[in-house]
Amino acid sequence: MGSFYSTCSVSHMTLTNQKTSILLLVPGYSQDFHEHKSMIVSNDGCQAFFSPFGFPIHGEYDDYGHIDNIKRDKNVEMLEEYFGVDIETILNNIGDDRDIPDELKNKEFYLTLAKTYFRTEVLEHLEQGWDKFNLENPTKYSSSERVNTLLKLLEKRSNKKVITTKERDELYEKMRNKTLTDDERDILMEDLRDGNGGYDFNQKTYIATLANENMFSVLPITMDFKEEIMKQYCMLINLGWKLRRCLIPSDYGSQDSNWMYLYNFNDFVNELLVEDIKKSVDDHKRWGDEASDEEMEIISHYHQVKRDRKINMLID
Repeated sequence: MGSFYSTCSVSHMTLTNQKTSILLLVPGYSQDFHEHKSMIVSNDGCQAFFSPFGFPIHGEYDDYGHIDNIKRDKNVEMLEEYFGVDIETILNNIGDDRDIPDELKNKEFYLTLAKTYFRTEVLEHLEQGWDKFNLENPTKYSSSERVNTLLKLLEKRSNKKVITTKERDELYEKMRNKTLTDDERDILMEDLRDGNGGYDFNQKTYIATLANENMFSVLPITMDFKEEIMKQYCMLINLGWKLRRCLIPSDYGSQDSNWMYLYNFNDFVNELLVEDIKKSVDDHKRWGDEASDEEMEIISHYHQVKRDRKINMLID
């Protein structure tokens, strides 16, 4: 079989040998697109249909639907431990269960997963702002407060006071078999007393409540992932509430790149956007309001680019 490309699920540009990041996705309880015939309506931002499972896995696209030169980090190690196989096997068999090894753990859950591709630079652009969260004195009901609440819960987990669903089930099994140690009994009692089970994780993380599984309830995510958590939360905010995009699997990109077409298409769209910005600025002026510096900079830059193009065409 010849090489074939996938596309970045945000920019829709062809991925060939670029730096590429893959995010595992867990489906929501309902993927019934008939519920959204007129438009996609969801209070979950970009998580109307899928939610993240783990954090982005970084590598380089290999032209065959996979990535190689995968960066080994704590996220990769956590996923390998959870599924009991190497990261290449995890990624290569999602959506294709013909060659799943017998040693795969949590197989039933694994078979529900999807994955999406990001050009790594695009993902990093969406993550911008992660270091701006105010964790010292967050405003009430703000994104900073939500992240702070989650991190406090994970700090308890780091101190063995909060456990995953799987760990809880294992402790109950030990209790039934009367093999529970005193330390394990204390952990289980602490978990029951504080109510730090699935309810807290479902309500205190950024994963959609309708997701089949909340990754914080399933995976042993601790404060070691603090930076990854803040980056992912920013990505979801920017993708859903600002770009108005849904988190979905990537499109198959065939064997042809779309760079030139996408460039010309984006140029056309940007021209429409600039015209909309100019109209918005004129409307504000009529009401006595001033345009933002950013708006004026965009308009000025656009006109400069148009002038340069006309000059270049005359010279040629």
